[in-house]
Amino acid sequence: MKVRYTEDNWETYKETVISSPVGSYSSDEASQWLANIKVSNSTKQVQFAVLYEVNGTEYWDNNFGSNYVVNY
Repeated sequence: MKVRYTEDNWETYKETVISSPVGSYSSDEASQWLANIKVSNSTKQVQFAVLYEVNGTEYWDNNFGSNYVVNY
């Protein structure tokens, strides 16, 4: 699983790999994962989407096309 994120509204982006779930939280509908990303001190907003692959098929979780957003 990967997180693709941007600090500049998708003019550029970076990716980081997520390799294991956090703790033991999991259900049929959700699970919790941890991703460490490095952003510059001047960053005001990070947008991101999650990519996972199953049997060679890619699936994106991008908040129904709106991306996930963290504001600082």
